[in-house]
Amino acid sequence: MKMSDMGLYSKAYGFFGLAFNMMDSKTYDIVYVRPHSEEFCWQIGHVENGLFFGRDSGNCDMKLSGTVFLAVKIENGKGKIYINNGEMAEFTPFYPSVNKVATA
Repeated sequence: MKMSDMGLYSKAYGFFGLAFNMMDSKTYDIVYVRPHSEEFCWQIGHVENGLFFGRDSGNCDMKLSGTVFLAVKIENGKGKIYINNGEMAEFTPFYPSVNKVATA
């Protein structure tokens, strides 16, 4: 996704992310990128019954501009976040692993 597409109307929303471990359309784990924020460049959390619960966030080791690539790898019950091919964080998903993902 290009940086110009994110936060187009507001710095409070319009980011991109990945939903995974989807139990249904209102219950899943999520990770997303907030490129305008130096302190909270990425955030992980979960959605339960349609309500977002943020869990952890952090800064990126590089300045984000142009096209940004986001990837999440889940293996043996542990997750890793990658932004522009750089590993940002390790985490434990809130929900059990299932083979259902979506863009968020």
